[in-house]
Amino acid sequence: MQQGWIAVGGAIALIGFFLPWVKSWHIIEMGTDSGFSFAKITESVSSGNSLTILFLVLVAAALAVLSSLYAQVMKLGQRVYKTMCAGQLAVAAAAIVVIARTLPSEIDTWVGLVIEYQYGIWVTVIGLVMVGLGGFVGLLSKQTD
Repeated sequence: MQQGWIAVGGAIALIGFFLPWVKSWHIIEMGTDSGFSFAKITESVSSGNSLTILFLVLVAAALAVLSSLYAQVMKLGQRVYKTMCAGQLAVAAAAIVVIARTLPSEIDTWVGLVIEYQYGIWVTVIGLVMVGLGGFVGLLSKQTD
């Protein structure tokens, strides 16, 4: 059952990655940026940092979906299943940390703009939390799916 939640959480995070994360404006609206548009930045104009590490979020979501589908199709032993659940938990946690550490530090360098977080970032984080919780429950479970 937890692999179903992991697959749904991964799919939600994948969709959220392409939805608007941040809206910025000065006097008029300047635009919105999604996780994908942030991840494509190899060198930020304002900070000089590369934001390509945000592609880890996309990879984490895709791995969650693929690994949970694999676990549902294949008969996995208890050790392999728990190892996979630990990996899902670790990758989801790493992706959340990457978002929390990378995005605010980049936005802080945008001087003179009003910044508003949009629904896409919250959808992505909620999906990753679902993946992490599913992996945690899978680690605690006595049997495989």
